[in-house]
Amino acid sequence: MKVQFKPFTPYVLLLVLVTGAYFFFKKPAINRPTASAAYMYKKGAEFVYANRWDSAEYYCRRAAIQVSPQDSTLIYPKSLSYLIGIYHRLDKREKVLTASKELHKWAVQNKNDTFLLQSYKKFATYYYMGNNLPKALSYIDRARAVIEARKDTYRLIDSNLSKGILYQEMGRLNEAEFFTDAGIRLAEQSRYKNSLYNLHTTQANIYLDKKQFEQAYHTYYFKVLKAPSLLYKDKVSDYNNLTNICAKWGRYKLAEAYLDSAKQEHILIDDDLRIERHQRALSLYTDTKQFDKLKKELESYRADLDSLYQYRTDEANKTTKSDLANERQIYALKAAQLENEYQLKQYQTYVLLACVLLLFIGALIFFYVRNQRILREQGRINLEQRLLRSQMNPHFMFNVLGGLQSLVRSGNTSDALQYLKHFSHLLRQNLELSRNNLVSLHDEIETLNHYLALQQMRFGARFSYHIQTDSAADTDEIQLPPMIIQPFVENAIEHGFRQIDYPGHIDVRIRQNTDASIRIEVEDNGSGLSKTTTIDTQKSSLATQITKERLAWLYHQSGHQPSVSIVNKATQQPGVLVTIDLPANTVPV
Repeated sequence: MKVQFKPFTPYVLLLVLVTGAYFFFKKPAINRPTASAAYMYKKGAEFVYANRWDSAEYYCRRAAIQVSPQDSTLIYPKSLSYLIGIYHRLDKREKVLTASKELHKWAVQNKNDTFLLQSYKKFATYYYMGNNLPKALSYIDRARAVIEARKDTYRLIDSNLSKGILYQEMGRLNEAEFFTDAGIRLAEQSRYKNSLYNLHTTQANIYLDKKQFEQAYHTYYFKVLKAPSLLYKDKVSDYNNLTNICAKWGRYKLAEAYLDSAKQEHILIDDDLRIERHQRALSLYTDTKQFDKLKKELESYRADLDSLYQYRTDEANKTTKSDLANERQIYALKAAQLENEYQLKQYQTYVLLACVLLLFIGALIFFYVRNQRILREQGRINLEQRLLRSQMNPHFMFNVLGGLQSLVRSGNTSDALQYLKHFSHLLRQNLELSRNNLVSLHDEIETLNHYLALQQMRFGARFSYHIQTDSAADTDEIQLPPMIIQPFVENAIEHGFRQIDYPGHIDVRIRQNTDASIRIEVEDNGSGLSKTTTIDTQKSSLATQITKERLAWLYHQSGHQPSVSIVNKATQQPGVLVTIDLPANTVPV
């Protein structure tokens, strides 16, 4: 049967074609922006994973602009979430905050808990990076309320970890330990065992801050490095952290061993971990003052930074390249600073050792001089006491007083008065002169005259004496030790004239030499020095020895020692010659 068309059929076909065209062109007009936004979002995500942050920002921002916030594909909140991370990497903090607010607003309006949690986490990260830890903690608590309502174990574990890290940064270590332990218990009881890596790492860092070094080491070694159940292993990071723990613990050899283990993984690790290993090494060698290793590590570190700097030359990595350039400059300055500090410490050490040595030597000199001064003072006092005992001894006093008594009884008043006059003058001058180290030659001769006159009156005409001084010598200017001649004169009278049957005679001669030194000679015509030892000769030798010691002590700082010579006369006539030489231009102490 043949089909026949009515005359209006072309109009019907035209209506069908127009209707089809309308619906065909209307659908792309509705979906074209969404498709473009999806493309932009996809390209932005690719650039994020490639660390090309400028390009990633451009595409993600275009995606967020082109798509409607009410679009069911969720491209708008996803693009905002990416943009927040990108702004963090580009250090655009104001844009981070603006994008985080937009994401939070969208999540509240659409009642989307997933992106609400993300917005809270973005806020917490923003304030954490700005070092506003209490504000960051408040957003973690807001997120935690949503997590607990959803009974999301995985995010609750992550919330405990975040609170542990924040409390550790705030120095509230007990609270940090509480939330970290809570996260560990949840992870162990759940299927999210891979969370234990970060939890135990944080736990070890908390122990380290609490200076519980052994617990920190055991936690990290057994529960992080050696734990077989963890899915994620980062050996270089683990070795770096163990290096840090052992260095702070003071186990420097163990720290170096872990540092060497990190070096063996050097080629296999990424850039950030390699930089971290260098930083751990620099810190360790600085603490242990291993300057040679420190210099080598700085050179290696600089070489790695240069290599990384040259590698990242594309425009997309210009921010990272700039950071590396700054890092190179920082560590070049740090190298110079460490070298200067090392040299300064060496200099300070040498100066300190020199000061200690000088103080020690100074103390030795001080105590030596003090001891010598005390010994000299004691010697001076002992010598003066012995000298006083050797002079004007009680036996002499008794004899003098006995002679005076005899003169008084015999009625010889004039001789008794003359005798008493010589005795009183002798006694007074003896006491006065004994207080001084030096007296004038005039005073010494006057004292000697009184002594000889007194002895002459005691023994009658048994001996005579004569005191002769150099006519050119100024007796008032010449200084010499007091009572230096009297002991030798006394020896001549008491011992030299005792056993002779002829009149004795004493000559005392004092002259000043051309070099201004003084020579004193005491000569007698007595029996001379006896070869046999008697009590009298022992007393004579003792007095002579005391005089020699006294002169040596008085002139010990002058550099010129006096000399005393006692010999029998070389002539046929018996007797003794005493010669005393005193240095010139010296001031005894």
